[in-house]
Amino acid sequence: MNINAILISILAVFVLAIIDVFSKTLVATIPTFEIIFFRQSGAAILLGSIMLLMRKKPILTKSLHLHIIRACLVATTIGMLIYALSEMPLVLVTAISLTAPIMVAVLSIFFLGEKPTPKLAIVISAGVMGALVLSITQVDLNWGK
Repeated sequence: MNINAILISILAVFVLAIIDVFSKTLVATIPTFEIIFFRQSGAAILLGSIMLLMRKKPILTKSLHLHIIRACLVATTIGMLIYALSEMPLVLVTAISLTAPIMVAVLSIFFLGEKPTPKLAIVISAGVMGALVLSITQVDLNWGK
């Protein structure tokens, strides 16, 4: 396994955690749309600058419509995440976001034609149960009141 890739993955997760903390802090004073706008604009400026500095050719694609759809989905996801951060504790939003690999595993069966196996079913079930335990401990369900 490539140790650099592992370290970069860990760094990426750390940076995402920092972004979530900043987003949670900002939603108290700035509207969600503005956070999304500046986050995406900053990313575009950063990536454009890197491309210019590296003297890379413009990105050309035969599937522009798929990239546009993906960009819209990313913006929608960020909007929903920031809204969730404005309404729920950071720990709960993070616990729910940890279900993403479970969702990928399930969706890969339908969209990528991967074969479901008993091992996959056990792993998905354990992941869902873990997410439920984390989520339920963070939510006041007002049971018995």
